[in-house]
Formats: sequence, C-alpha cells, structure tokens
Amino acid sequence: MPRAIVFDFDGVIVDTEPLHFAAFREVLPGFGIALARDTYFSRYLGMSDEEILRRVLSDQNRRLTPEEVRQLLHNKNTAYRRRIEPGLRLATGAEALIRRASLKWVLAICSGSKRVEIEHILRRADLLSLFPVIVATEDVATSKPDPAGYLLTIARLQQRSPELAPNDCLVIEDSAAGVAAAKQAGMRTLRICQGESCEADGAADTTVQSLAELTDIRLEALLA
Repeated sequence: MPRAIVFDFDGVIVDTEPLHFAAFREVLPGFGIALARDTYFSRYLGMSDEEILRRVLSDQNRRLTPEEVRQLLHNKNTAYRRRIEPGLRLATGAEALIRRASLKWVLAICSGSKRVEIEHILRRADLLSLFPVIVATEDVATSKPDPAGYLLTIARLQQRSPELAPNDCLVIEDSAAGVAAAKQAGMRTLRICQGESCEADGAADTTVQSLAELTDIRLEALLA
C-alpha cells in the first residue's frame, strides 16, 4: 500500500521561524504595532503571514486599511527574503531524513510559507526534486489550524496514487495549529517538541525532539 510523509516547512525542515519573527518585528513598528517574541511563538506559530497579522490586529484591537495591510505584508516579505537570500542551514537531521525517506515513500510539503521561499531554500539544498507535491500559502484561502492545506495536499497526492487515504500519510509538524489541521484532515501526526508544554500536548500521535530521532525502523512503524 502507498504511504506518504508530509512535512511542514518552517520549524521542521529549516528553522526559519526566528527569521519570520525578526521580519515582523522590523516592519510592525512602522505601523504602530508591537509584537513580543513570547507572544509570537506561543500564539501565532505555524500560521500564514496573513493569518498572523489578522490575529495580531484582533488581539491588539487595532485596525488597518486594506492598503496598509498590503503594504505591511509586502514589507514583511521583503525583510524576510533578505534574510534567507544567503541560504539557510537545514534543521538537524532534515537532509538525511529527506533523502532516505524519498527512496521509500512519497514526500510532500504543506506550509504557510510562500512557494517561492520554499523552493528557493530547497533548491539551494538540492532537495527540491524530492518533493513532487508542495502546497504553499497561496494555494489555499485559509491558514492552519484550518485543514484546507492538508486536504489539498491529500488531493494532490491522490492524483499520483488514487488509493492513498489520509490515514496513510504521516504529517511532521512543529506547531499545535499544524497538528490540529492535519488531525482534522484525518492524517497521522508527529510533532517536533523541544519544551515541556509541547511534550504535554497530547494532540499529536507521537512526538520527537529532533528529526534525527526518526530512523527508518521508527518511520516504518509509524506508517504501518
């Protein structure tokens, strides 16, 4: 039976979340908005830029005009791309896991990042060709924890393997929002956890501290 592994991108394959936060911190003050690091990582992790901004404005009871929203998001994207242009080091164990797993299972990405950003980083790491399915933020109208991205990922995987079911897919996430989205889509979930609060979160089917823990034997058991 076919099986698939679906990776989130930010915080799983590459540690870009601090860069996303730094980009927001750079541009938000120009619009009179402050964002604390703890708040970003506890409340907005795993969401698209648009959803993060929507929630920040709601949480802080602020309003921006549609033009201001477009300009802020443009400024944030520019600040973020400047940070990733030189290339980034992949997360510990990511490259080895991806190369091994691609020999046995179909690989996909479902991310709240933009496609150009995902492909830029994967191309520099010579990994882009190993992901026949990539669902990026512009492919869906709603962000995680809504399951739209994962439902679209399943649909695209089924174009390659019609008999593939949602439960045949293992999703690797680093955020509660991402796990919730994958679970709603009927997929198996593994969360990368590096703190006690994450370890105590029983939403994911299983947790690891690092991708380096995922041996072939363990993956085969998770996908059995």
